[in-house]
Amino acid sequence: MRRFIVGVLAPVIVLAGVIGACDTAPNDLNVGSCLAQLPGTDQSVTSVSTAGCDKEHAAEVYAVFDWSGSEGNDNFPGDSAISDKAQTGCVDGFQPYVGSTVDQSSLDVYWLTPTSDSWGKGDRKFICIAAPKDSSKLTGSIKGSNK
Repeated sequence: MRRFIVGVLAPVIVLAGVIGACDTAPNDLNVGSCLAQLPGTDQSVTSVSTAGCDKEHAAEVYAVFDWSGSEGNDNFPGDSAISDKAQTGCVDGFQPYVGSTVDQSSLDVYWLTPTSDSWGKGDRKFICIAAPKDSSKLTGSIKGSNK
């Protein structure tokens, strides 16, 4: 299970499904994966609905990183530390992928993070997601879009 957390901007709106979508385990998402819809806010997520980026979709994964290094990997660091790490990593990863800063962008930032349960099973993956602030759909990748 993973927790879907609202990032630095507006609240998440659960969007309608997209034709051609398929369910994917969150840990199978990679940079450039497009999501047919966003999960609801602050809930445990065991699968996400993905779609081809050339099709109408709700969001895109723009960064993926692991909790690693001197921060330790044995004990769950707590929700606050997880949230801080996600916010820092996702904000830092936004401009290199999209081309604009989070503050200048027409996109909101969200993230999927490990939960205490998934941490105990070795999950250390943080997944950063961007979606239009106005809940409109995307067609094509946001990579280098300056949106």
